[in-house]
Amino acid sequence: MFIYNGSEIDITRMQVIGDNQYPPVWLADPVARAELGIIEIDGAPPAVGANQRPTVRDIVQGDDGAWSVTWNVVDLTPAEIAARDAALAAEQAARVPQKVTRRQARQSLLLAGLLEAVQPTIDAIADPVRRGLAQIEWDDSLEFERRHPLVMNVGVALGLDDAALDALFIQAAAL
Repeated sequence: MFIYNGSEIDITRMQVIGDNQYPPVWLADPVARAELGIIEIDGAPPAVGANQRPTVRDIVQGDDGAWSVTWNVVDLTPAEIAARDAALAAEQAARVPQKVTRRQARQSLLLAGLLEAVQPTIDAIADPVRRGLAQIEWDDSLEFERRHPLVMNVGVALGLDDAALDALFIQAAAL
């Protein structure tokens, strides 16, 4: 683990230190790290709860030249929790495919135990024109789009919220 200015850093990624950017190749050099004040610590931060984070309390160099860290565990603020949750939601949304093939969609619905419920859902549409359009869409589409109104309406009728529908699309893309 590597510490700079009291915070853990990942030297396998580009780092901004001061006014400069340092690529991972450069940070792999122990001499370069020492010049920047990046120290290597054996071990890892303590385990923390879902709404906590470790912070560095003290960094001490021992008589043998090795560095050690004393940690604090602090609760996340409501703003930090909201920012973390927003970042996780954005990451999740980025992983959801925007479309899947007909085969993938039907297999994912089958594995979820929902395939047989789609046809009665379409049959329950009162307006014959809308029902006919939905039937053609269901029978003849080569791909199903995550944000298509039929997909979203059938999802609601099957009791699926956005997260469950996203999970079906993620599963479908893996099939």
